[in-house]
Amino acid sequence: MKLKDLLKESGILYKAGVKKYGKEGMTKIQSAAGKGENHEEIGKIKDKYLKGKKTKVTEGDSDTYTWGRINKALMKQGTSPANILRFLSVLNKTNESVNEDAVKSFNDELNGENIKAKTYAATGDGSTIEAQFTKKKWNDGVPVTKELTRGGKKSIKTPRGKFKLIETDKFWYYEINNGWAAVSKKQYSTPPFEF
Repeated sequence: MKLKDLLKESGILYKAGVKKYGKEGMTKIQSAAGKGENHEEIGKIKDKYLKGKKTKVTEGDSDTYTWGRINKALMKQGTSPANILRFLSVLNKTNESVNEDAVKSFNDELNGENIKAKTYAATGDGSTIEAQFTKKKWNDGVPVTKELTRGGKKSIKTPRGKFKLIETDKFWYYEINNGWAAVSKKQYSTPPFEF
């Protein structure tokens, strides 16, 4: 794709944003994105400036958007596959930074509840282990811990490659498959990953 075509397409996306959020809203969205604000903050700006919106979004409201739903919505608007890939790449990087914050938040929360917790950089080989698992999370990405015990243990893979691991006296916690796993230290005499 030539630079001229890319700029034209970028201009079209900008105009669509102005039409949807107004010039002031689009300027605030671009400014927030340029500053590296997370998707939650940018979403609040979008909600504030969305034209024709009748209902008010309150804190705690959320909707789950899968990559497929986002891709489908962008294709409906006529966005090119190249720009969809760029957009999803940026969104994925934003999601990764939110996940890092979730690990820190969860670690801090555990310590705040007098559960000694420490975060480590770990390496996994993708092997299958027995662990408690939940996809239920609070808005900050921290797992709803009571949901870990409700589901019982299941076979789940360790992440392949590097990941963040939280160690407590009883469990190792890590994020995987858009959720959280809790591995009981009683069940494994040696950790099923390196850290």
